[in-house]
Amino acid sequence: MLDICLIVYNVYKVGFLGAYLTNINNDEHINIIIDSTGLKIFGVGLWHEEKPGLKKRREWRKLHLVIDRNSQTIIAQELTTYQESDPATVDNLLSQITGEINSVNADGAYNTNEVYDSISARAKGDVVIAIPPQINSALFSVNYIDEPTKRDHNILFAEKYGKYRWQNYLDYNYRSLVETTMFRYKKIIGESLFSRKFSTQKVESKIACHVLNKMKALGMPISQSIKGAA
Repeated sequence: MLDICLIVYNVYKVGFLGAYLTNINNDEHINIIIDSTGLKIFGVGLWHEEKPGLKKRREWRKLHLVIDRNSQTIIAQELTTYQESDPATVDNLLSQITGEINSVNADGAYNTNEVYDSISARAKGDVVIAIPPQINSALFSVNYIDEPTKRDHNILFAEKYGKYRWQNYLDYNYRSLVETTMFRYKKIIGESLFSRKFSTQKVESKIACHVLNKMKALGMPISQSIKGAA
């Protein structure tokens, strides 16, 4: 409890800077994974559900996270209303990252030209974008045979070789690591936000992410698969 209180104090002290979430060096090449999850709003909403005769209130917040694939550290986060789409938050999330991005991994919800443009603008060099194309996705560029965009390349590769080979080729299966981070958040921190105001809910989620990073830095379990006897 004392350690968590010190973390909260330190986060207040630095003014909630996004860089405080991470221990990634500015010159480090990183592979990132992006995803979002829903968090309940605790308090008056639940009370209204219990009180007879009042309409059930259906509202929640969306927590958008970016993790470093190698360390599983949360390096960017954003709390939004549930109306905010996942692609709309990508540019803001990437602006919080100081390291050089080698690859970006995200699910099919991020398969838009705007997301690809944001990644290409923020990342340096030939960034790898592993976002699965949707069925019957339209090719973007006119000359997609000779000069395909990164989104066109994903579409053409998946159509030619199949989605499973595409996943292996671009290491898409690493996306499960961000789902593990979401699970860790909800098991340790909880599935609900306790603050009433949206502004303080944003602060609450940022503190929670830093707490998870602090706990992860203290040690992570090492797992190894063991084959059973035939």
